[in-house]
Parts: sequence; structure tokens; C-alpha cells
Amino acid sequence: MLIGFCAACTTPQKADKDRAVLHMQMGTGYLQNGHYPQAMSELLKAEQLDPTNPQILNNLGLAFYVRGRTKQAEAKFRLAIKANKGFSDAKNNLARTLLDQDRAKDALRLLEEVEGDLTYQFPDKTYANIGMAHFALGSFQKAETYLLRSLEM
Repeated sequence: MLIGFCAACTTPQKADKDRAVLHMQMGTGYLQNGHYPQAMSELLKAEQLDPTNPQILNNLGLAFYVRGRTKQAEAKFRLAIKANKGFSDAKNNLARTLLDQDRAKDALRLLEEVEGDLTYQFPDKTYANIGMAHFALGSFQKAETYLLRSLEM
């Protein structure tokens, strides 16, 4: 009886997490197709159902970012990183947001972490962001090196 009770207790949580993933997938699809209000709606629903899921938080950060809400985007990216310390995509996205806020030094620190992650699937994005950070800091030779590296990929 105790086992049955415990199983019943965890089922709603599992169901919420499963529904959250579905809302995230729909929201991400909307985001990729430029349907930003629908993306925001679905991703906010996903966050309500699973507020510590780093992928949901990262994608919600992207939704805020494309809508020009950099402060909200920054907050979501930071929460995603807090939930998963090694989440390079969220670090890269946070760095891009920081660059838009003229915080190139802060962005560069994050990007150096991402550059060291050999499992990160989008190093071209990282190199482009590192190039932009160096450009903003006046290191034009380094900026050119990283931007060319990004283009080569």
C-alpha cells in the first residue's frame, strides 16, 4: 500500500514534466519559425510546469531576447546556468545578451568557459561572440581572428 501511495504521489510531477517538455517543444518550434508571441506563451506554460528545467529556461531566455527584453533574457539564462552549471548554450546566449548591454568583459569571461567545452555543438557561435567581444574592447586583431574562425566553420 505504501508503494502504491508513493507511486501516486510522483505521477502528477512526472506528468507535469512531460507536459512541460511538450510545451517547450511547441514553443521552440514557434520560436524557430518567428512566431514569437506563440513561442512566449508555450514557453511560459512550460516554465510553470517545470520551473527548474534548464532547457526550458534557456529557450524562454531566447524568446525574451528576440523580443528585445534583455533583462528578462539575462535572468532566464542565469537561471538555466544555475540549474546546470555546464550548460554551454545558456552561457553563450547569456554572453550575447551581455554584449548587447555593453558588458563585453563579463561576456568574454563566459565565452572563455564555453570555448573550453569541447562537447559544445556550436563553436561557431562562440567564436563569433568572442570576436564581437574583442571588437567591443578594441582588440581588433583578436576580433578578426575569432570572426574568421567562426566563418570558416
